[in-house]
Amino acid sequence: MGSEVSLKSLQVGDLLFYGMRGHTTQVGIYIDNNKMIHSPDKGRNVSTVDINYYYPDFAR
Repeated sequence: MGSEVSLKSLQVGDLLFYGMRGHTTQVGIYIDNNKMIHSPDKGRNVSTVDINYYYPDFAR
């Protein structure tokens, strides 16, 4: 759900998706300054990461 937004005009709270549409492998929450909240695999800690390290495929 939601409207797709440009990766060049992200706003706080936008959801960042990794993988192809219909086969998403990861979702993060954009928090500003090219950073997102990253929820890693089970057993690892939630953290903030720079999206330039692993750029999302699309956002909503």
